[in-house]
Amino acid sequence: MFTGIIQALGTVERVQARGKARFITIKTNPKIARRAPEGGSVSVDGVCLTSLRRARGTLTFELLDSTLKRTTLGAWKVGDRVNVEPAMLAGQPIGGHFISGHVDGVGVVRKVSTRWHTRYVVIGVPRALTRYLVPQGSVVVNGVALTIVEVGPPLNLPLVKGEKEGVGSFSVALTSYTQKHTNLGEVRVGDKVNVEVDILAKYVERIISSLRER
Repeated sequence: MFTGIIQALGTVERVQARGKARFITIKTNPKIARRAPEGGSVSVDGVCLTSLRRARGTLTFELLDSTLKRTTLGAWKVGDRVNVEPAMLAGQPIGGHFISGHVDGVGVVRKVSTRWHTRYVVIGVPRALTRYLVPQGSVVVNGVALTIVEVGPPLNLPLVKGEKEGVGSFSVALTSYTQKHTNLGEVRVGDKVNVEVDILAKYVERIISSLRER
């Protein structure tokens, strides 16, 4: 489990393809890398990955086919900046939200605006995800725990490559701290991001559906 409080930024240092497998090496803060033992879980841009090895401030992961298809990781290239959070420890304060690191869908940044020191970002998502999104509720974008500002209807904006008609949307507000310490401060219109909705909302939906089936 993770909290969505990013511990460090990392940089993709190496991308290797071996047959159908792909291996990614990320350079990050050595102190954070030491918290990720071999076989341990690390959230990288919101995706729970298993550390294969660590060496001098780097972490190496194997990306499975399902991960490449369901997340933005398949498009990573050397030099990309990513958000890094090791798995939470017993007794650690939960400053964000309960996060599984299992991405529910890929969103597309549709609009970015700035008011004072706050950056507002509108993200288009598959409409099926919008039922889990509520104003002032929780959402995870690239591994960052955020509070939803608004949930919108299908966007009246030009679609970007890869999007389908009828996508829903939500917006988030990024404080100056979040902009400085995560890669969300760098996103631009058209960028793709990993989105994980509130895990509690999914459990509630499942329980209600089971009751209705009785």
